[in-house]
Amino acid sequence: MADGNTPANTGGVAQDQLRSVVERIERLEEEKAA
Repeated sequence: MADGNTPANTGGVAQDQLRSVVERIERLEEEKAA
């Protein structure tokens, strides 16, 4: 597991991407409601 391609690393990246997408959607919904 020294190839840098472990599920933990992949999951961490996916989690960061998911969080940024969710934050962007929430921001857009707040602007739409305003």
